[in-house]
Amino acid sequence: MARELLRNFRAKLIDYIKDIVGCNDFVARHRTEPTAFRRRRKLPFERLFWLVANFRQRSMQSEIGQFLEDCVEPGEPIPSLDDSAVFRARLKLSPGAYREVNERCLEFFETHGELKLWKDYYRLCCVDGSTLRLPDAGDIPELFPPQRDGQGEPSGPPLARI
Repeated sequence: MARELLRNFRAKLIDYIKDIVGCNDFVARHRTEPTAFRRRRKLPFERLFWLVANFRQRSMQSEIGQFLEDCVEPGEPIPSLDDSAVFRARLKLSPGAYREVNERCLEFFETHGELKLWKDYYRLCCVDGSTLRLPDAGDIPELFPPQRDGQGEPSGPPLARI
């Protein structure tokens, strides 16, 4: 049941984002040139927005091909685009679009979901598990204990998860 609730919440959030990104006022506010995204092209504003927001796991050309294949309706021809066409189109899309969508998603989450805080204070936005080497000075080793070897002896600099 919890998974179904989460799935429904995610579906509502995605529909909410689609409504935002598909709005003509949103497009007008977040194009870098007044003439950008006026005609229907292979990579309209909404598709470009989702492509850039997509988590990249392979080469850019592979991602573009898979993304466009996923976007088209069955039986519709898949447009062909190369990296440079995407990069040129990306220059016409303002980064402010992602900031606005982020803010509006946070508002959506705060009104439709249960806002959980980490350590009762911090709103956790993203974790990737990377580590950051810290200097072995001051109270840093106390807050971020150094790495230990098999015998439990310190064997490296203090690390922090970011």
